[in-house]
Amino acid sequence: YMDPSDTSSTLSIITGWRTKRVKPDTLNLYCCRIDHASVCMLVDILHQNDPLHKLNLSYSDIESNMMQSVIRALPSNTTLRELRVDGIQIDDNCINALADMLLINTTLQSLSLTDNNLSPNINNIITKFISNIATNTTLKKLELVNCGIGLRSTQLIANLLSTNQSLEVLDLEYNDINSTGVQFIAYALCTNTSLQELGLSWNNIRSLGIQFLSNALQINTSIRELRLSNCSIDTMSIRFLTHALSTNISLLSLCLSHNSIRV
Repeated sequence: YMDPSDTSSTLSIITGWRTKRVKPDTLNLYCCRIDHASVCMLVDILHQNDPLHKLNLSYSDIESNMMQSVIRALPSNTTLRELRVDGIQIDDNCINALADMLLINTTLQSLSLTDNNLSPNINNIITKFISNIATNTTLKKLELVNCGIGLRSTQLIANLLSTNQSLEVLDLEYNDINSTGVQFIAYALCTNTSLQELGLSWNNIRSLGIQFLSNALQINTSIRELRLSNCSIDTMSIRFLTHALSTNISLLSLCLSHNSIRV
């Protein structure tokens, strides 16, 4: 048994992974304390392109400068496919490092920043981050759940969807997206041909937002799954969706739980 709150245990985990003859493709350091020695070994693993495909640092106790070191090892890495950094209180410096990485890295396919408050970072750095995702052709999945995303960020993400034709999964649940923000996203969906899964649950979308999405669904042919749980949707909204679904041939899954809908 290794205590995740003990930095020596974390170092032992990473060392054990490194020394195994047949290495697992996943390293999960969820809720671990990560010190300088552990980061140095982790960075070395990434630089050496050891067969590490999934790295989870979510809710770990890792300082910003150490997280930046990990991110800066990724531009030249050719093995990592999935990175989760949920709930680590990510700051501007880390966002900037991620933006630079996304401009160069051609391997990472899944990135999760869930439970990081990005709202204070709505500046040139977050604009750079989203713009670099727009030009990245490798990333397939982006999770920004509970990140304080409001109108300005939503507009940037909509611009991303208008440009990027590689992203397949986008999760924006538990944010501050209203009907105006959804209007931006819906407009982008009219031209986007890659996105297959969109999560908007627990946002205050309301009937007007559903109307915008319904109009987009009559044009979009790529969305397979749409999640709209607890979005302040009423029975009137269902009429818009019903009309859209009468012509849409691609949507396979629609979640409307926790809404005030009479069946």
